[in-house]
Amino acid sequence: MVRFGKKEKKAPEISEEFSRLINKGTDLIQQGNIPEAEKYYRQATEIESKHPFAWGMLGVALYQLGRNDEAVEAFEHSLKLDPDQAPILVNYGSLLKTMGDVKKAEEILKRASKLEPDMHTIWYNLGNLYRESGKLGDAIKMYWKALKLNSSHSDCWFNLGLTYEMDGKMKEAERAFRKTVELNPSDPQAWREIGAILAGRGDYPQALDALDRHKAIRPTDAIGWFNRGTVLLNLDRIPECFMAYKRATELDSTFTEAWARLGAIYLVGKQFKDAENCYRSAIRHDPEDKRLWAGLVESLEGQGKMQEASETRKRFT
Repeated sequence: MVRFGKKEKKAPEISEEFSRLINKGTDLIQQGNIPEAEKYYRQATEIESKHPFAWGMLGVALYQLGRNDEAVEAFEHSLKLDPDQAPILVNYGSLLKTMGDVKKAEEILKRASKLEPDMHTIWYNLGNLYRESGKLGDAIKMYWKALKLNSSHSDCWFNLGLTYEMDGKMKEAERAFRKTVELNPSDPQAWREIGAILAGRGDYPQALDALDRHKAIRPTDAIGWFNRGTVLLNLDRIPECFMAYKRATELDSTFTEAWARLGAIYLVGKQFKDAENCYRSAIRHDPEDKRLWAGLVESLEGQGKMQEASETRKRFT
């Protein structure tokens, strides 16, 4: 039989086939096969059209498939049948946040918190809502509420770290990120953030260690390579720094700052044509940045292209 939590006793009588469909849908959700899960949940709503849980889980599947308008309809239908389903309210609130309806999302999540105040995901989702709305103090409070209920939620620790970082509280951010990797050592973003914080306070050897961990987990992250290049630059390991910035541009050809750093290295080495190519690549993606035009002018002058350099200078002065 399907378990419906605290509201099971209020649910309508259900058939064995309905239970089978719901259980199969849930198994498929856990396996990541969302398209197939949707089919089973939809069949369940056809068998028991007035069962709120079936409609709610159909909404979850549709949400994960990115079919947001259909998901809203399913959630609304589910909550019309039973307005007191905290897990469905949490998913609906998360969807509304994704769709940009922050006010209604907050209202929905607060409704859920009154029904199930010990459900940590409610406070976690409220934290996400407040963080993305710029209400950093409120977000931090919500994350701590969630962590008091479930201290092993690594994503919550990570988002708490992000919020502290946004608020300029780097020591607190580092502690939260370190707790994240303690719980989930293979979290690449947490290692990247630890590396950035350590680099920001000048602890470059430890920053490089953290970025080594990041690279081992996610070797195709352009930002990670860029951060690595910056650390290596400060360690005066220029050849490795150059290769790190180059790798960043290979992974993301629109990475303006990585192109600019490469251009600067070429300028120092008096490789002016290569510097020109880098600055042109950077300008292609950010034509408003005067630094890039200045670098281009210097690279042109280094090649003796004085007329072109003069004309280029006029474009940003």
